[in-house]
Order: sequence, then C-alpha cells, then structure tokens
Amino acid sequence: MARPREFDMDLALEAAMQLFWTRGYEATSIEQLLAAMGIARGSLYKAFADKRAVYLAALQRYLDGEITAMERGLHAPGPLPARIEAALAGAITPLDGGERRGCLLCNAAVEMAPSDADVASLAEGGMGRIAAAFTAALAAAPTGAAKAAPGPTDAAAAGELLAASYMGLRVMAKAGVAPHRLRAALAEALARLG
Repeated sequence: MARPREFDMDLALEAAMQLFWTRGYEATSIEQLLAAMGIARGSLYKAFADKRAVYLAALQRYLDGEITAMERGLHAPGPLPARIEAALAGAITPLDGGERRGCLLCNAAVEMAPSDADVASLAEGGMGRIAAAFTAALAAAPTGAAKAAPGPTDAAAAGELLAASYMGLRVMAKAGVAPHRLRAALAEALARLG
C-alpha cells in the first residue's frame, strides 16, 4: 500500500509558482524550492521527478488561474469596451502596488521557451487562449459594439492584436516602463477598437 502524501500538493505548487514567478527557473535552486514548498527532497522527487517538472506544473497552474480569470472577465455582463479595458488594465495594475514580477507566462516565454519544447508549447497554448478569449468576446458582441467585431475574421485579427497588446504591456511593466506610458499605450489600443 502506498504511503499517503505528506504535504498539501495545492499549497506546495502555489509556493513553487510564486517562487518561479519571482526568481525565474535558472535562479531558483532546489534548496529554495524545497524551502518554499515546505517539503523534503525525497517528496519532491517522488511527486515531480525533478525541478523542471515542478516548473511545468507551476506554469500550468499559473495559466489555469490567470487566463481562466481573464476569460471570465471578458465574458462577464457589461459593455464590451469596459470588459476589454479591464482585461488589458490587468496587465499594468500590479504596478500600482509596486509589483514588478511581470507575467509568469511572459517570463517563461523569454527564459525557457527557446530551449525547452514543453515550456514553448505551454507558452504558445497560453498565448493562444488569451487571443481566443479576446476573439470570442469580440465575436459575441452585438454589431457596432466595437469596430473590430463585425465578423469572425475581423474579430480574430483584433483578438490577436489585443493579446499582443496585453503581453506587451506585461513585459513593459516588468521592465519598469513608467505607468503613464503604459496607460497611454492602453488608451491607444482601446481607441483602435472604437
């Protein structure tokens, strides 16, 4: 009979996600990971096999949480422009609290995706979900609700543009671009939708 797990997987993965988000993959040591997760080395290797497997699980957790929240917001009741603005503003509002970690998806795409096919696949899938969420919101809008929403092709192109804007704002925020410049970029993206 297998012994029960000696730690809470959900709490451990949350801690790992926060650590990778703050430090990145390469700068996170196994010792730091074990301390943050509150588990012993043997438990980590039994549950995940290695640090990379923890990273992949943590990245998936981030995508499931962040993108699902964005999808819900984009499909919530209310005017489409306000929902889109709220989604894009989510890329820069962490700056108001002094947050400079950026986006774990962006961080993974830059740090790990070029050399790790599994991370690249997760990153591409996450970015695809973001574009699809914007596209679905635009396509479902009543005619005239936004210039970009009259047809599926236009909605798809606008969805990709909004996803690129969102990801760009996240990277710019992490890089320390002044909040007034980020808000100006956000306003311009919104103005292009009409």
